[in-house]
Amino acid sequence: MNSSHSEVHIGKNPSELYEYISSSWDLDYSANCSNLLSGYIHINQNDSFKQDCFLSCSYLCLCVIHSHGTTKIFDEEYINWLKGDLLIISYQIQPLEHFTQDDTVFHYVHDGSLLKYL
Repeated sequence: MNSSHSEVHIGKNPSELYEYISSSWDLDYSANCSNLLSGYIHINQNDSFKQDCFLSCSYLCLCVIHSHGTTKIFDEEYINWLKGDLLIISYQIQPLEHFTQDDTVFHYVHDGSLLKYL
């Protein structure tokens, strides 16, 4: 990280926060805008997280805000990642599984809301 940049502070909000935005547009699905869904994922130290967005989006972008770890993307494929990395993962037919040894924070974006609209 460049020393001229300030630290990104992480606040805690309810995971349903995006639903309040969806209802203001009279949508019956989760969305932050008409074609994207974005949010944050926090994984506790020495924990794993199964991200079950398969079959619901054509791509998933994950920006690693804090920590490092590994993500299982196919039956036997793993991606190692570090703070500052951007993972762009195409359409999946199974859930992703993230593993970390430290507290980890991702920012994610995908087009699931656009596909539900179409």
